[in-house]
Amino acid sequence: SEDELKSLFLKALNQIISNKDKILNDCETMLLALTNTNELDKKIEIFQSKCDDIQKILESYINENALSKLDQKEYKAKYSDYLKTYENEKSKLENLQNLKFERNTQVHKIRDFINKLKERGNLVWEFDEELFFATVDKISINADKTIVFIFKNRAEIILNTKENL
Repeated sequence: SEDELKSLFLKALNQIISNKDKILNDCETMLLALTNTNELDKKIEIFQSKCDDIQKILESYINENALSKLDQKEYKAKYSDYLKTYENEKSKLENLQNLKFERNTQVHKIRDFINKLKERGNLVWEFDEELFFATVDKISINADKTIVFIFKNRAEIILNTKENL
């Protein structure tokens, strides 16, 4: 029920709060790792440059075909090869850009989590919807009667619903 879920959330959150200093240190370490995107930025730049180069080659090849009589079978085969290469490099670029976006999203979630945790000096005894949404990323309810709270700092608290109610 909703009341049981709220009660279990309070137990899970209080486990986090009881280890607040360690959790905050872990979060700060995680933030340092997530915000350092130098390597990722270099890879994005490399793949962006590859895509730009292949796109220029494609445009040049299209213009060459328009201005001279190229064997169309050969042209289509070569064009298809360039296009496949471009799409492959573009896919890699998009994956890296998505990874960077996900990391930035995770940074915001962790910062919000840190702020909420710092605001809480002591254990929490009453359900607070704002606190719930600010700290919990996911909840899984398993067939074995366990419930897993995954907090925005990636911490997981597993509770057995029968033992904890």
